[in-house]
Amino acid sequence: MAAWLELARVSNLPTVWSNVLAAWLVSGAGVSAGMVLVMVGGSFVYAGGCTLNDAFDERWDREHRPGRLIPSGRVTARFVWVSGLVEMMSGVVLMAMGSGWPGVWYPVALAVAVLVYDARHKETPWSVVVMGSCRWLLWVSAGSAALGGTAVPEAAMVWGAVVWGYVVILSLVARGEATRGEEVPATRRLLWLVPAVLMAVGWVRVGGWVPGVCGALAALMGAWLLRPRAGVDGRRPGVGEWVSRMLAFLPVLDLGIVVASGGSWGWAGVFGVLSVVALGMQRRFAAT
Repeated sequence: MAAWLELARVSNLPTVWSNVLAAWLVSGAGVSAGMVLVMVGGSFVYAGGCTLNDAFDERWDREHRPGRLIPSGRVTARFVWVSGLVEMMSGVVLMAMGSGWPGVWYPVALAVAVLVYDARHKETPWSVVVMGSCRWLLWVSAGSAALGGTAVPEAAMVWGAVVWGYVVILSLVARGEATRGEEVPATRRLLWLVPAVLMAVGWVRVGGWVPGVCGALAALMGAWLLRPRAGVDGRRPGVGEWVSRMLAFLPVLDLGIVVASGGSWGWAGVFGVLSVVALGMQRRFAAT
């Protein structure tokens, strides 16, 4: 069980839930059983994608990361392939059940994007664009499900693009983590564009500066609270630790989006808990 949870990058699942919740809220829908199905289905698609990532990377891992699950012999390649494919297919079905079958093409597109990333991410730096697109398609799938699968709300597409940008930048920072050393590259500073984008998009879409500023403040506050700090020995966090912490920041970014779109601060506790849960799970299961 521990190996399966590690393969699935289970510590990142709270960020999937927060993405679905935020997309649902900005689309104007209320909490429903359909939303829960999309959350569970999205979790299975994410887990399947992470599991299959190890399957696709088996040869590379044997050379560069022999401690990974397949090279170390903790699991077999067959187990990883079967588990990942079953998770992926189950996730698509559950997401379709949550949205209505007219909207099945969105989770299918999400699954295809995940597979494309898994298969090609070692070959081209442009794979970071595909990684961001996976999060955007999760937003689109959830937004469509909020409307019964008949259409995609413009709000879900626009705000999902903010998450796309965040994940693309984060993926740029993470790229080559296993081979280049522990120095966090300067590209991390691009993440400070995110609060500015929240303000700009909030002002344009909502028609006032207050929601955008509030959303940006939420993002900045979360970034400060979650920033990786130097330890008592003065050691600064490496790339893996930094990226993991910033992944756990995603629920706070989702809160900023909800607020910037004119939503209620009342959801702050929920998104905050999801962020804390993600951080807590990282103590046991690696996020990257």
